[in-house]
This record gives sequence, C-alpha cells and structure tokens, in this order.
Amino acid sequence: MRKLLFEIGLEELPASFISPALQQLKDLFISNLNELNLDFNGINTYGTPRRLSVIIDQLSTKQNDIDEEINC
Repeated sequence: MRKLLFEIGLEELPASFISPALQQLKDLFISNLNELNLDFNGINTYGTPRRLSVIIDQLSTKQNDIDEEINC
C-alpha cells in the first residue's frame, strides 16, 4: 500500500471555486477508484488559487481479484 499525490497546477482560480472543486475531485477519485476495484484508506484534498491536490492514503498497488461465474 502506498500514498498517491495528484496535483493540478492552474491559472489564478477564484477563491470561491476552490472548495467545490476539491469536493468534486474527491468524489470523482472515490468513484473511479471503486470502479477500478482499487482499495484505499482515505482521500484528502488541498487547494490554493493556483494548485489543487489530492492525496490518497494506502492505495493498493494492484486491483483486487474478481471471481465471476458466467452461465451460457
């Protein structure tokens, strides 16, 4: 398990846009990590007018195995 830092550099972003952008980033990361079947322990977001960051704690280094039974 590892940490992942994802950072986006921006032009000047209005301060009122930072909080909604961070919430959207967090929601999208959670959704995509779950869809990709990757385990993680937590997600923290940070932002300034010129930078948005997401830190994913204890991200799995591989996808979980999936057992599927297909009836033909």
